[in-house]
Amino acid sequence: MRRLAIVGLVVLAVLAGQKKQRDQEASPGGKLVTLNISAVDGSGARPGDLTAEDFQILEDGKPQKIASFVKNDGKAHAGPALGPHEFSNLGGAAIPHATLILFDLLNDRMGTKGYAWNEILRTLATLENNDYVYMYLLGLDGMAYPVHALPDAEMAKQPDNGAWIRNAKADLDAAMNKSLRVRPIEMTDTNYRVITTLNALEAISSRLAAIPGRKNLVWITRGIPISIGPQRSYTGDFIDYSAQVRVLATALEQSQIALYPVDIAPVGMDPSTDASNGGPVGAAATPAVTGLGSADTLQQFADITGGQAFLNNNVHEAILQATSDAHMSYLIGYYPTKAGGDGKYRKIKVTCARKGVKVHSKAGYYAWGQTAISQNDQEKALDAAIGSQFDASQIGIHAVVSPSAKFYSSVHLEIGIDRAGLSDQQEGHLLVTLADMHNDGKKGVSPVKPLDYQAGNGPIPFPQERTVDGSVESVRVIVMDGRSNALGTLTIPIVKTDLSPAGK
Repeated sequence: MRRLAIVGLVVLAVLAGQKKQRDQEASPGGKLVTLNISAVDGSGARPGDLTAEDFQILEDGKPQKIASFVKNDGKAHAGPALGPHEFSNLGGAAIPHATLILFDLLNDRMGTKGYAWNEILRTLATLENNDYVYMYLLGLDGMAYPVHALPDAEMAKQPDNGAWIRNAKADLDAAMNKSLRVRPIEMTDTNYRVITTLNALEAISSRLAAIPGRKNLVWITRGIPISIGPQRSYTGDFIDYSAQVRVLATALEQSQIALYPVDIAPVGMDPSTDASNGGPVGAAATPAVTGLGSADTLQQFADITGGQAFLNNNVHEAILQATSDAHMSYLIGYYPTKAGGDGKYRKIKVTCARKGVKVHSKAGYYAWGQTAISQNDQEKALDAAIGSQFDASQIGIHAVVSPSAKFYSSVHLEIGIDRAGLSDQQEGHLLVTLADMHNDGKKGVSPVKPLDYQAGNGPIPFPQERTVDGSVESVRVIVMDGRSNALGTLTIPIVKTDLSPAGK
């Protein structure tokens, strides 16, 4: 059934062809470029009253016109009062933002984990913005071990006020004991370790993707090389990981995940040191072909995702920066004046007209063809939303459930989609799919449906009739903004009183 949903995305290009043509005529660059921006004033505070008129965007030195503007204030807003058989994802149950600390033990070859351990604990103890902060260890086997895990469905209904930090040392000790097992022999192969690290980053990020708003991932690591030479590769030749890093970083950025990598090399060590064995590139004791440019890897992740690289061993500052940025940011979109699809890197510079305010955003992006990259990202985002254990409220969804008047053993879902979280509140297209959640864990996913909407007042209507069997516990509605890839999900419980009678 999931394949049907993916096929639906392919069919979407044909079904929405006229709409895309109108978009491209109005905007020469075609695909919307989104920027997740943090702003800091002279006192170190994050101003929350900036408007679109306060920002100026340059792409390759040319001014760009802002097409969409959304403020992420990082707050769990109280939802509307609900009646019987009425549901909303704006009830304050969803996580409003998240900062995840990933302490990377897999790539630690310098004995620096003691320093990082102490800095993490010191920072957590003095952290002012400590709500919705989570932590994992990347173990020697490439698995993620939770210190304070992302929540499941029930935990997501309770505010996370950072109380776990009081026991952080004990929790970190316990997770460390589990993760510091004997390093598997295959991890001594540099290529295997690099691929394992990239896969681990992707897996952890897939859980973050369903959380609304900005998500910050602090990756405390010795890094991975951007390329390795013949003496370390299984091919006997150079292996370049630049493409994998760019694709993963782009996927993170489009899910509003900003990466804050921290190089925990010992103080005074050249940041270009080989991450695979700790020897400086070109040194007599270490062949220059073993691994190159771990600092380049970390910098690329930060530049593409809109985070900030800390190549100076500053764990403390990285965590402070990430947690503060999570509480106030701005999502800005523009259609580039230059058409995309050439695959070249385009530099972005964002400034603020307000005196004393400095902004930070991604440094640029690769102008890949619209279909090749966006369809893949949309599929991954939809899969993550379907599999997530809690609802995302970046796009508000409201539904009223009643027995269907048209079909037996069916429900009528009167679904309304809030315009406030959309990149264009007046006109655009959405991707919508529904998934039956069975009591045995199976999921029945419907094909993705394109939903064009026009200017109007109130929610965008999307009424549905859904035939369900006795094993369906709930129906999940997933809505994606076709321009910005913003997500909203709503899980609707199904009870017998909601069903139309079988003998009707």
